[in-house]
Amino acid sequence: MPFAISVDEAPEGGLWIGTWEGLSRFDGREFESFGTESGLAPALCFELALDPEGRLWTTPYRAGLARFVPDADEGQTRFRTFAITADGAGDEVDALLFDERGMWVGTTAGVHRAREREQPSFELVWPAPARPWHLQASFRAEGRGWIVTAEQA
Repeated sequence: MPFAISVDEAPEGGLWIGTWEGLSRFDGREFESFGTESGLAPALCFELALDPEGRLWTTPYRAGLARFVPDADEGQTRFRTFAITADGAGDEVDALLFDERGMWVGTTAGVHRAREREQPSFELVWPAPARPWHLQASFRAEGRGWIVTAEQA
């Protein structure tokens, strides 16, 4: 198996593993791998997160977001991709957090919000400082979402 970058528990049991070469799902007995041939481009995945509906989202390197489509027909892509910005400048996603109806993403361009998850359309709510920066983490605590940078939360 390739080098693991992130791991999350699958709602039906087992594990999702983000790697340099794509995603792998382990059901307790065997692995199923997903890469560019599954619609995950590029295959390098940093963050993994499950939304409140139990759907898996990942952050392909500099390519916005991708949502796993478990019931895709034979020959159809297994991932649905979403750009964060129209020009691609904010598509390097470092953090992903879900609220009741939408989602928040931290990118190299700042923090963006989508008010719904089915067809997310993102708006910039906090621009990044002028200097290069990256988010360090995102988490929920006491009902609040936090996105943490190297300098501030």
